Amino acid sequence: MNNTIPRYHLMMHRNEFLKKRKSGHFNGFYNSLSFTETPASVEKFLTLLRKVGEKWDWDEIEKYNDIEYISNNLSRPLTKLFYLLEDHHVIGYSLIKKPMKNDLAEFRDSFVEPGRIIEIENLGLFPNKAGNGKGGKFFEMIMEELFKDNEYVYWSMSGTNHPNLFNYYTNKLGMNHIGTNYVPDFRKKTQKSAA
Repeated sequence: MNNTIPRYHLMMHRNEFLKKRKSGHFNGFYNSLSFTETPASVEKFLTLLRKVGEKWDWDEIEKYNDIEYISNNLSRPLTKLFYLLEDHHVIGYSLIKKPMKNDLAEFRDSFVEPGRIIEIENLGLFPNKAGNGKGGKFFEMIMEELFKDNEYVYWSMSGTNHPNLFNYYTNKLGMNHIGTNYVPDFRKKTQKSAA
């Protein structure tokens, strides 16, 4: 039985994003979509995480079962919780943070200074709103905002997410795959079926 899953690490430089934007690589945004920062709390974050990530067992990831970790993460400087909105109704969320030095230690050769990087830790839509291109538009909108004050945007995703996401991030968005590591398989469904 394989107890690990791949975790893909991706990054994009501001100049790459701006070049793609200028060349028309991105198709623009939907007028009905927006995002707004909301005060972060453990309860609010966990409610959003569970609603968005239920299908993918996000709430089974070890760090999201550690209330102290979540509280410390949300209270760090420059950590922001955004509501993703459609016609002013919440349809998802995004959690943004400055990565700690040890978060990226394995990929140190891929960038110059950790202080010039911002991380999209989570971005997702409620299940009934996913699958029609809105998630990608939100990702582009969030990246555009983050590149105003940061040189690099970092994103990592587990191999348990939707099978087309890796290709979307690398081919459609043009993010650079900077490495893969393997982490414990957190999924309930996998553990139950293996028992």
